[in-house]
Amino acid sequence: MKSRLFALSISMALVLSLAGCGKTGTAGNSTAAAETNTAAETSAAETKAPIEVQTETQAKTQTEAQASAEDDGQNPVMNFVGVYSTDHSREAMVEADGKEDARITVTYAASPWFHDVTVMSGHFDPETATMDFSDAKMTEYVYNSDRSVREEKVSYTDGSGTAVFSLADNTLTITEKLPSGDSKTVFRWGPSSDMKKVTDPKHYEMVTAMDKYEVENVVGYNVRTAYLSENWFAMADMIDYPIVINGTSLADSNAFIGYMQDKTLADSDRQVMSEETLLDMFVNGQGVCMGSGQVWLNDSSYMTDKEPDLKIIALSGIVNRDGENSEAAGVGRQEGERFESVITIEGMEETVNYEHIRNESLGFEMDYDYERFERRSEADRESFFLTYDDPGKPENYFEVIRSAESAETVAASVGEELSKEYTISKEDFTLEGAGSCIRIDASVDLSGTNMPEQLQEVFIIPSGDGSLVIRAHYCIDSVEGIGRRVSAMLNTLSLI
Repeated sequence: MKSRLFALSISMALVLSLAGCGKTGTAGNSTAAAETNTAAETSAAETKAPIEVQTETQAKTQTEAQASAEDDGQNPVMNFVGVYSTDHSREAMVEADGKEDARITVTYAASPWFHDVTVMSGHFDPETATMDFSDAKMTEYVYNSDRSVREEKVSYTDGSGTAVFSLADNTLTITEKLPSGDSKTVFRWGPSSDMKKVTDPKHYEMVTAMDKYEVENVVGYNVRTAYLSENWFAMADMIDYPIVINGTSLADSNAFIGYMQDKTLADSDRQVMSEETLLDMFVNGQGVCMGSGQVWLNDSSYMTDKEPDLKIIALSGIVNRDGENSEAAGVGRQEGERFESVITIEGMEETVNYEHIRNESLGFEMDYDYERFERRSEADRESFFLTYDDPGKPENYFEVIRSAESAETVAASVGEELSKEYTISKEDFTLEGAGSCIRIDASVDLSGTNMPEQLQEVFIIPSGDGSLVIRAHYCIDSVEGIGRRVSAMLNTLSLI
């Protein structure tokens, strides 16, 4: 059960239905409209954007703190007043409320078009540095493009839980009590850098003059829908031609539709795109990245007098319906055989030189990028190191190891090991060549909010009476480009 305090799934459903992007049906929309108050029904004071309200509150905090400090018996929560944040677009403003109470306002900026604001208060216990609350009120706001409030809805008014402050590590931990168990969020002292990003309507201005709302909730939504539904006819009109897919150049929509007739999506790419939230997508000079690079968008009309026209410039994750990997299908090649294939890195098609390897003792074959990775073979493993890394202390490499234990046993052991240094996530996954496996992601530190300098990704593939274990290590500065290259290699791996 999702926390009511930070109910993102409910929030996004509200945004999409109100924006008219989803196919939700009139009954659902009517219900949402009936439950919400429009800006016209709310006074100017009541409809002020919560981010602006919080900013004004922040400006008053120091003055109020000084006034309280001058009184005898200063409120002890004054030691903790100020702004705390997570790395996920949440901020908590802590204020003194009278002589003994505290008030906390949590703002979650899901996008420039949607915020939710939760206000809670209660008695502050200086001995334990805690505040119990039972009056948390969450209000959801939906905005128009000019930042005026379009809709406002109170989600609940009786949230309960505990807020715990720590001077030792400058944190605020808010725990909400739920029937299914406690939901905990850790905030650290200082404003969130993400808050500016998610509230900045010019997030995509380096590649298009299109409004951020339209980029995410019109173009992004339509592209994601067409991709996941494999509606190639609809997608044909979203492409800036010519486009190269898996090394094949397609000049127009007819060529694209013809090429895609016997194509489908790789399971791993479908999964990544299904998890694309469309909020604050990665953008650089090459364009807007969807998923982990499955789709790249750019606007050829930018900086001209033409209307903004954001279209697809690169597309990946496309495989033949017979299951062959279209990127670098190497199954059936001989050991040492070299060939060229094409992958997409940050929206750009790139030719990669591969060498096929076949290891009978470990029970797998795959293709690897022999120009960028050095292969080292040992009795119990195959290792691949980035060529420009320090050989004595490599940062970017992956290993393929044979284990006599089952995939579930290995996953439990590896998960326990990594959880000592990382906040891990574990999921069922599909590699294009090897099929179903268990994937463990170790890209968040123990605080649950930050990315460490070194990241790990582990795939455990059931194989006969044991399993094949792939452990990938990335430096945070190179995870995007190197991660994409490693992913392309691993998707060619198959069991023998």
